[in-house]
Amino acid sequence: MTAAHLPANTLLLFRKPFIGCGRELFRGLSVVLDVHHFEEMLTAPAASKPWLISLWQQIATRYRSRPASLKFELLNEPNSALDLAWNSIYPDVLAAVRAIDPTRTVILDSVSWASALKLSELGVLTDPALVVTFHMYEPILFTHQGASWLTPEFQTTRVLFPAPPCSMLAPVSGAEAVAWTNAWFRGYNAGPAATNPGGPKTVEDIFAAADAFVTRTGRAVYLGEFGVIDEADAGSRERWLRLVRQSAEARGIPWAYWDDGGAFSAYSPSTGAWVPSIRSALLD
Repeated sequence: MTAAHLPANTLLLFRKPFIGCGRELFRGLSVVLDVHHFEEMLTAPAASKPWLISLWQQIATRYRSRPASLKFELLNEPNSALDLAWNSIYPDVLAAVRAIDPTRTVILDSVSWASALKLSELGVLTDPALVVTFHMYEPILFTHQGASWLTPEFQTTRVLFPAPPCSMLAPVSGAEAVAWTNAWFRGYNAGPAATNPGGPKTVEDIFAAADAFVTRTGRAVYLGEFGVIDEADAGSRERWLRLVRQSAEARGIPWAYWDDGGAFSAYSPSTGAWVPSIRSALLD
């Protein structure tokens, strides 16, 4: 794969419900078109595989005449039962796309929610226009603190970055009841800065996994999502976002910030206003 297949070196991507890509493409923007929230693929991969192939046959046919700045992403964040099945499914989905559109850039997610730690588990990659992506939300008890759609162990707020905090933070009972989150908060409160699970080392470990994949395969990677919920302290949010963005750019890894139009919003299209700390972290 060459650099020509990758998005621009610094890519700010606002995700929204897909309603068409004509205006965006003709304004010189890259558009990533993916399959999102296909829950049946996560619970019954083998039975749902024909549906995914059929979807991509229709999508590839509809958009094959669009400019190369339109990219295809086969499936967002494979996880759950698909973790073990993805390597036996995506090659056939990719082949269906290639039968219709042989050269368009196609983005492939690693498993376990596009974890960089799982990049090494992808099979042999030979397609020259295939881009591998990972997502970055670690430490997740910081980036997703208080997220209403997550389970009780994620509901502790006032989690700061980087750790350790100046004063001890008592996790909520739901976090204390789960072994891994209880252990994480003990490390967050008492661990030294150099190895604290709420500190920069957690970010460095993710990028080290991406570095190892690039070194082993010679294939470039794309940071397809990162972000911090608005429940987080603004200063901590800015520090984490800047660290992730700079870590990606130092390696020449293109990136996209996850703006969901809600708790991870960076910008309001209706008012034209940025969240100042996010704008500073991403663009200054």
